[in-house]
Amino acid sequence: FDGKNNTIQIQIERNVKDSDPTEAKRAGLFNTIFGNGTQDAMTAGTGNKYTISNFTLLGSIEGKTNLIMAGGIAACINGANVAVNAVTIGEGFNIQTGIADFGGITAILTNNATVEIRDCKVSGTDTKKVILEGNGFGGGFVGKVESAQPFNIIISSADTPAINYMELTNTYQNGGGMIGHISNGTTTVQGPDGYSSDKPTVQNVKLVSYNSAGSIIGETGQNINISKISVKELDITVRKDAGGIVGTIVPSGKYVLDSIITDILVMNMKAKDLVFNNWRERNG
Repeated sequence: FDGKNNTIQIQIERNVKDSDPTEAKRAGLFNTIFGNGTQDAMTAGTGNKYTISNFTLLGSIEGKTNLIMAGGIAACINGANVAVNAVTIGEGFNIQTGIADFGGITAILTNNATVEIRDCKVSGTDTKKVILEGNGFGGGFVGKVESAQPFNIIISSADTPAINYMELTNTYQNGGGMIGHISNGTTTVQGPDGYSSDKPTVQNVKLVSYNSAGSIIGETGQNINISKISVKELDITVRKDAGGIVGTIVPSGKYVLDSIITDILVMNMKAKDLVFNNWRERNG
């Protein structure tokens, strides 16, 4: 799907019941992108590679009741080989969900999905921020990574931030500027050669999370490789752990992590403690 540098506007409102099928509880420009021979009304393929590129997405997704996944591009990427290139989640874009995992690009990568996000942006403005809110795992790009295959985020240019003027609120799980939670596979986030204090990769981001939050990843129990990232003006309010890059790194079971985090700048970060019972900040 080539958007040819056009702007696409969506307005999705879902009010689903417990008895509705799973697909009805997912919302996005595409509902689910399937691979591995799985058949679906939207996409079907056996080893197919899907490319989604070159457009700006505006609008909103709202589903307060029983919605389980919400993503700007796709609610779920399930077993597919997908490249997302040069897509911008634009000013004023809004996701508001109840129990759902959520992400600016997709809520979840699952079932051996192989995904690369290259030169994409979440780009709000001071007066029209990108607002992402939900109860599950939430991220500016991806809510949850549970695919065993490698997942890559590549940012080639330092001219404008990849994440800018975004507010993400997570009321029960982990939240991240790019990824909320990683439970499987190896994730690489590679920033541009020109990153600097004057050319931040992530800027003007506010994260409110019940558990952990970080400018790139909320929580991971798997290997991560993060490099050439500059973060500026980061405001985090959490009940658990706050990190300038990653909120929490927790190896699962006897698994030994072999992660690399290098060439990092974090400037003007604020972290506050959250009393979840009434969402009130502690004094002092």
